[in-house]
Amino acid sequence: MSRVHPTAVKNQVQRLMEAHLALTQPAQVNKITTSCKICSGPHDTQYCMEEHKQAFVEYASSRTDEVGEGLVSEFMASQDARLSKFEADFKRQQGDMTNKIDTVLKAISDQIAGT
Repeated sequence: MSRVHPTAVKNQVQRLMEAHLALTQPAQVNKITTSCKICSGPHDTQYCMEEHKQAFVEYASSRTDEVGEGLVSEFMASQDARLSKFEADFKRQQGDMTNKIDTVLKAISDQIAGT
């Protein structure tokens, strides 16, 4: 039986690992980047966020012109209704807590008085 030198085995393992890594590495693809005509960014013009923002602003302003104060009035009325309900609920809960505290204080007073 012939002996294999440890360095030779090490080198062979190294070459096998390099070959394996070369096969498993994704191939690099050189991307063709275009420059946006709106903001000069590295993306196609159709994907420019500035264009989408501008389109949204134009849409929102057209809707505001159409509906205008109606939407604002509806929103304010809904917020007033929510606030009124919150205040009523808060006052009810405050009353409940006051009654509970009064009951506990009376029980403590009665116990101290020995009744």
